[in-house]
Amino acid sequence: MRRSYSYADRLDLKTGSFDAGLSFISCQKSIQEQCFPVQTRLANNDKLNEYTVHRESAVFSV
Repeated sequence: MRRSYSYADRLDLKTGSFDAGLSFISCQKSIQEQCFPVQTRLANNDKLNEYTVHRESAVFSV
């Protein structure tokens, strides 16, 4: 299962930038075999990387 959630908060009056972004949630059987290869391909080939800033990440086991 993979799902993204976009959010938009407000305009930051100090910086003049809009506080918005994307939260991504994924449920997978193996992080090593499923998550890391996809993220590596995105990091190497996604042209939007020039315009994005990675803020946080986490991995949880359930």
